[in-house]
Amino acid sequence: MVDVDCDFVDFTYVRVASDELDRALKREVALFRDALRSGEAGRSGQICLEFYQKKKARWPFPAECIPWEVWTVKIDVLTLANEHERQVCREKVGEMLGEKVMYIAETLNRHEYVPKMPNQSELDLVFDTTFSDVQPYLYKITHQTTGPSSSSVSTTMRKFIKDTLAF
Repeated sequence: MVDVDCDFVDFTYVRVASDELDRALKREVALFRDALRSGEAGRSGQICLEFYQKKKARWPFPAECIPWEVWTVKIDVLTLANEHERQVCREKVGEMLGEKVMYIAETLNRHEYVPKMPNQSELDLVFDTTFSDVQPYLYKITHQTTGPSSSSVSTTMRKFIKDTLAF
C-alpha cells in the first residue's frame, strides 16, 4: 500500500502499490482533466468507474459484461475570486472526498457485495489479469464533459437509452 497526498485538495488516500495500475488510472483521469480544461464542451462533466464481471456466452457470441458497481463523480469547474475562497473550497472538497471514500470502503467490506471468488479457470471473468503486479476487479472508466445543463426529460431519456444500449 502507498499513501498519496493530493496536490490541490486537502486529502490523503491509500492505494495499492502497483505502478502499472496507477499509470493506467492516471492516463484515464488525465484524459478527463484535459477535456475539462479544453473548455470546448463546457466546464462540467462526469467520470465513471464501472466494475463488472463477464458471463460466458455460447460461441460465436462474445462474453457478456455485467456491471456490479458504478461510481460516478460529477465535476463543475469553478472560478474563485481569491485565495481565501480557494482554501475554503479546497477544504470542503477534501471533506466530501473523505466521506465518499469511507462510504465506498464500508460498502465494499460487506462480503456479499462483491462477486464470488471464481475457480482458477474463470479468474479472467472477474479479475483483470493483464497487469503483472496486481489483479484488480474488471473495470471500465468513461467520462464526458458538458456545458451548462438545461436538458429536458426527453433529452435525458434519449441519452439514458443510448448509453444503456451502447454498453
